Amino acid sequence: MSNEDDMETVKRVKNDFFAMVNFLDNVNIKESLIVRDQIKLKFSEAIGELTLEQQTWKALHQGLTEEIRKKCPELMEKVEESENLKKFQVILKEKLDSYGPDHGWRNCIILTIIGVILGYHLNESILYIILYGVMFFFIGLLINIFITNSPAVQGGVALFLYHRLKMTRMAKWLYGRALF
Repeated sequence: MSNEDDMETVKRVKNDFFAMVNFLDNVNIKESLIVRDQIKLKFSEAIGELTLEQQTWKALHQGLTEEIRKKCPELMEKVEESENLKKFQVILKEKLDSYGPDHGWRNCIILTIIGVILGYHLNESILYIILYGVMFFFIGLLINIFITNSPAVQGGVALFLYHRLKMTRMAKWLYGRALF
């Protein structure tokens, strides 16, 4: 490919880009995000090295992302967090498929049932039954996180910690354990 062909490709991509985003000054941020996703599709499916056209689309995507970030940084942060979560879910699914069956949550439920039965046998009080059930459930979580290295349990607990309890450092640590 010659330099003239390269310049023609870049010019064509820029013209297509400006045709897509020309109206963005008059629309809301959500429509801008839709256009951003459409642009991302032009280079995200590439396998191996990106072609010049895909590299140009990627650079324009990054520029549009920065413009959206300037206009609405909170929304862009949430969008990028969601994209990272989707990447995590894909990687976790691939890991689960490669390991075969993961009995992590099943183990927690079985231990909870054992705890309920044990609590009932020690004392028929509902307090003992609930206490032993909860205690054995958490023992099952700890076993699956630290001993059996269950990615399903680690990922589920990480998502709970991150979204419900806002414990980001511990959630990221568990994400790391689940992925590697």
